[in-house]
Amino acid sequence: MSFFRLLKTLPRRKVSIHQYRRLSSHAASSSHEILPPSVYSISTGASSDASDAGVQISKVGCLRRVFMLKSHLSLDEIKGLAYRIGILTKNASLNSIFISPSFGDGEIRTLPSSVFEIEELEEYLVEDNIPFLGGYDPLELYKSGAHKDKESVKQLLDGISDLSLAIRGDAKGTRIPVITLPLGLVHDSGYALCTGGYVLATENTSFRVMNPSRGLSFDPIGLSFILPRLGWEFQQKSADYVGCGLILALSAMEANADDMMKTGLATHYIGSASKLGLLESSLADLSPWNQQDLLKQIPRFYGQPERTNDVNEEYRNVSVANLIHTFSTYGISEGEGIMFDPNVITTSEDDPSLNLDHEPVYLQQESNLLHYAMTFDAIFKEENTVFGIVERLKEVANRDSIDEEVKETIIMAQKLVRRIEQQSALAVSVVYRLMQTGGQRGQSIDSCMKREKRAQMKLFQEQDFQKWAKYAASSNSNDLFTDWEYKQLNDVPVDQVQEIVGS
Repeated sequence: MSFFRLLKTLPRRKVSIHQYRRLSSHAASSSHEILPPSVYSISTGASSDASDAGVQISKVGCLRRVFMLKSHLSLDEIKGLAYRIGILTKNASLNSIFISPSFGDGEIRTLPSSVFEIEELEEYLVEDNIPFLGGYDPLELYKSGAHKDKESVKQLLDGISDLSLAIRGDAKGTRIPVITLPLGLVHDSGYALCTGGYVLATENTSFRVMNPSRGLSFDPIGLSFILPRLGWEFQQKSADYVGCGLILALSAMEANADDMMKTGLATHYIGSASKLGLLESSLADLSPWNQQDLLKQIPRFYGQPERTNDVNEEYRNVSVANLIHTFSTYGISEGEGIMFDPNVITTSEDDPSLNLDHEPVYLQQESNLLHYAMTFDAIFKEENTVFGIVERLKEVANRDSIDEEVKETIIMAQKLVRRIEQQSALAVSVVYRLMQTGGQRGQSIDSCMKREKRAQMKLFQEQDFQKWAKYAASSNSNDLFTDWEYKQLNDVPVDQVQEIVGS
């Protein structure tokens, strides 16, 4: 790919690569108070005691490395991280901000580049101790009793909103792109860390909406705006199937890396662990934003006013995009279909030095999420209630056939029905209403976040969350909690859902 084609196709915007994250007619802004950094508890490497920190920011060359040391963060850590990222994204002496779990068990370690460390990382990634990005922990909120205090819940949700806004880069003067490399599961408010310009998926990366299984709905990070618009940015196939977002929102289905790439939840896929450390070190060596110059400044003659325009504005951050593109197996802008696998060496009877024909080996990417959405597309488009969707899925699930393809469809429908009905009927109904409203024309990510916050605050006070939290806090069982207030979706009063969601 030529350099000038890269200028046209690679994301180099100041805020985000995702179109659905910049469709708002005005930049979202936080209306609540932003406190000075001394108020917040977060490790920056300057403190000698960071043993209990959930997150640490360190300097690595012209890069600022955000190490996620724990899967969940406290309120102070969430607000502190939001404040500092908001400051760092305006710092012209940096080239990017890189967010990823620390390599190792709670240690501050950069991603590996040596052969021995790469082997250690590969072993680490297949184990169950991979830190996931989960934002805050609602169970800890319940144990502390803070869920009873509306002001405490409001501060927590405001902090999550601030973090999402800071990483999205909505503030005036934002220059520096945010890169997120989730090595494992990302769920619910943890996706606030993935709302920046680049989300790099690996084989172990996945995304899941778990809150309805806790009696809760979306956290205020804009998922009710993002999920109805999956695939819009690069006109992917998933853009034609509204079921992609609905399945994720309603059924707690876990989207793997292929699903995330097919729907735009991730922007690049890196298939080899050996590239991760090299990417990190290359970003650290890259020139800062204010030195990424391709053109000389236009000379100013004596008596002329200072020039305010930046002749290199459209070229800044292109080097970051180019570097990420180079290290990725493939990117979201490269379209659908098959990708070349660079790790396979082909053999042939012909002399390869004389045979000039190109014989690539291709790597096919399959998305189960997209397959589900395509299979039940008519149901998701024709029904306008979550109860109607489930009833139609039950009709398919109750069929009997000897045809193998029909059998597969029946099993898929059974899985979706079971997943939806296992969760809180009230929370699922609220989530569906949020999706309906957020997917309408004229909605902005800001309006969706406000609606999500209002609904979540009310659900914290409902029976379902408190019953789930009490069960989870007292039980050592891994069984799903199913003793919800409403046993069926059609038992949920429409007026109650309307009152929770609002206009």
